[in-house]
Amino acid sequence: MLDASVTASVVDGDLELAFTVRNTGDEPVECSFRDGQRVDAVAERDDDSERDADEVWRYGDGRLFSMALGTETIPTGGEATFDATWHDPDPGEYRVRVWLAATDADASAETRVSVA
Repeated sequence: MLDASVTASVVDGDLELAFTVRNTGDEPVECSFRDGQRVDAVAERDDDSERDADEVWRYGDGRLFSMALGTETIPTGGEATFDATWHDPDPGEYRVRVWLAATDADASAETRVSVA
């Protein structure tokens, strides 16, 4: 079983995300990936309204990832951390969701962040 968390911090005008996946199960978990991308993330305006938020950034958009298949094994009781950076976001309040881009394992987390 995989649990996930994400932390966000603004450093030199960039929003830096650290997405940590923990294996809380009794067996190692091997995650398979179609390419070099390990995580994806989206940021949406967080304006506390009931309507659907507008997506303003997606980590994978416009990025090139290696085209090689890959795997990551998370040992029993172990964890893996993946980083993603949103360069120079506009000031505002955002809801950020991050998830593992594996084809055979699910883990996701979200956080809210304020960019000044």
